[in-house]
Amino acid sequence: MSRNKLQVNIARLMALCLALLLILPMLPAKAAEDSGACGDDVTWTFHGGVLTIVGSGAIRDYSEMAPAPWAQFADEITTVVIKQGVQGVGAFAFFGLKELTRVTLPNSVKSIGVCAFFGCKKLTAVSMTGVTQIGDSAFEQCSALRTVRLPNTLKTIGSEAFYRCENLISITIPVSVTKMGGAAFAYCHNLRSAIVLANMTELPHWTFYGCYALETVQLSTKFENLGEKSFNGTKIEKPVYSNTAPEIFHEETKTETVEDQTITTDTSYRENNDCAINTVVTTVTKNSEKKTQVKIEVVLDADSGWQKVEEAVTDQRYGSEDVKVDVLMTNNPYLKGEDLNRFSGKNVRLTIQTTQGTKWHVNGNDLVDKELAQRYDLSFTLKKLTAPNEKQAQTLVGRDGFSLEFHGVLDFKVEVELPLGRNYSRKSAVFFSLEEDEYLRKQAVMIDDEGMAHFYLGQVEADVQYLVGINVPQKVEQNNQNPVSDVIVPDSLKHEYPALQQTGGIDYIITGTKSSLGINIGQLTIILVAVMVTCAVVVGVVIRINFKQKLKKGYVPDMSYEDEDEES
Repeated sequence: MSRNKLQVNIARLMALCLALLLILPMLPAKAAEDSGACGDDVTWTFHGGVLTIVGSGAIRDYSEMAPAPWAQFADEITTVVIKQGVQGVGAFAFFGLKELTRVTLPNSVKSIGVCAFFGCKKLTAVSMTGVTQIGDSAFEQCSALRTVRLPNTLKTIGSEAFYRCENLISITIPVSVTKMGGAAFAYCHNLRSAIVLANMTELPHWTFYGCYALETVQLSTKFENLGEKSFNGTKIEKPVYSNTAPEIFHEETKTETVEDQTITTDTSYRENNDCAINTVVTTVTKNSEKKTQVKIEVVLDADSGWQKVEEAVTDQRYGSEDVKVDVLMTNNPYLKGEDLNRFSGKNVRLTIQTTQGTKWHVNGNDLVDKELAQRYDLSFTLKKLTAPNEKQAQTLVGRDGFSLEFHGVLDFKVEVELPLGRNYSRKSAVFFSLEEDEYLRKQAVMIDDEGMAHFYLGQVEADVQYLVGINVPQKVEQNNQNPVSDVIVPDSLKHEYPALQQTGGIDYIITGTKSSLGINIGQLTIILVAVMVTCAVVVGVVIRINFKQKLKKGYVPDMSYEDEDEES
């Protein structure tokens, strides 16, 4: 090939490459899919920060190089909901979901694969009622993990399963465990106590290596040997041997001075078969004035645990007017009225988290004089509308929307956080209720940075259709072309939107309220008014007919009082 031809071919090749570079950015990118298959008979959907997995098999294995299909949403997933029927969590299934905070595994899940939750740094609690096997490094570097409830079905714990879970406070390994890998709880810096009742004769090497705060360890009497360096770097001189698991309890007090303030923090932790309760009492003293705040974190596995929560709230040692209780319910979405009544009249802010990724906020003072139901169902169905019907389309006026259905009746004031998705943060969410064959605007709120819409509900019904619209404009009245915005700003954003802050208290909306006849209050009011008017008309007609019949029979009305009026 001549030199001139070579130069021409090189020039053409360079021109072709340049053209491709210019064309490629203009090609349509493949849209991120928010649902699909993740096993032979298992599917997944993602919406509003919640990853939901349903099916009747196991989630397939993935790897760091070939991640799960929902890895594209790793910065958005806050909650994983695995439905009953899924039998296993595959390797690397939820690897590196750094925003994941909550997960509950149903009792149908029997195995958790290698590195399944590796690096989920915001995961705070895990409940696994039917698991038999936990793979190597399954929860490694879950640095926020505080509570783990290992079930009596568990048989195998892999190597480094909870390695560097730095906030884990306590752990109880049940007697059902027959095999455990090395360094399973190594470098859990805040681990205070451990109860190992496993059916084993030797504690694996490095089991509690580097657990600097570890003070008490109870081992089963079956243990004959301690593995190499299993307690190096701990406060343990000699473990206690026993086959009975007591209630775990710890207390700690810290005092520090910041400028002219003295801050005292009392922390207590207790755990039994029903729940784990961590109470943090912070007292700030400034100029001889004291302000105490109590925060109680609860992981609830059984209904009977509510009694322990009540005891923590009413502990006379705290003497605080600011008590906040955060409860994660891992057993079911049902709340008994008698348990809710425990907090009636108490100055407590109760937050109940469910496995659906939502929170229900209730004030104890709002429960006074309430006849609470036997039980409340806190679950709901929230679906994004891809094909709204005619009424929904008219209401949404081209905006995104969601259909909403509560599965139970609520008859008390509650602030509910609905997960709509971070892509809607800082936008308004408008709550509509279907009444009289029309969707009525009830409340508008600003969606927070976590993609949660905080609605304030006074009462809802299970069979009423609700609608949530995104940025649906408020109707303008003829005499008011510039109405004041009615959007409620969440507490986390109030400092950024001072002009939108509420001038008075927030109204808790009452929607779809039903009478004992099965119709809503609006309809009942109309019917009552109609009945009263009808009765009045009927009574008037009857009186007139009777009067005419009297006149026909010769009745003469007494008109003497009219003569007396004329004389006067």
